[in-house]
Amino acid sequence: MQRIKEIEDQYKKDMYGGDTPEETIQLFIDALKKEDIDLAAKYFVIDKQEEWLDNLQKIKEKNMLAKMVKDLEREKSKKLTGDDVATFYISNDKRELALIIRTIKGVNGIWKIEDM
Repeated sequence: MQRIKEIEDQYKKDMYGGDTPEETIQLFIDALKKEDIDLAAKYFVIDKQEEWLDNLQKIKEKNMLAKMVKDLEREKSKKLTGDDVATFYISNDKRELALIIRTIKGVNGIWKIEDM
């Protein structure tokens, strides 16, 4: 129970994210444009921040951040599941599904990226 309370407290204090899922994705993109992968990783749910910091570091080392930004800025379609989950679908130039971004609303009302 103590560990659950600690995680819950972390989420309550975590202010990295937006008031909407779209705002959170835009904040993530803005951080990537600045090559600030430490900040970009903070837009993910707490449980995935270390994993995504590592992933983003590898992408940066391969000089692929600009390509990632370009892909993330493509037109998105959105599906809402209740009031606290939004999933975005991004297609490539061939209109094939290329990326799915799932966002969730935290206990503090801030939207976070859960997975992509």
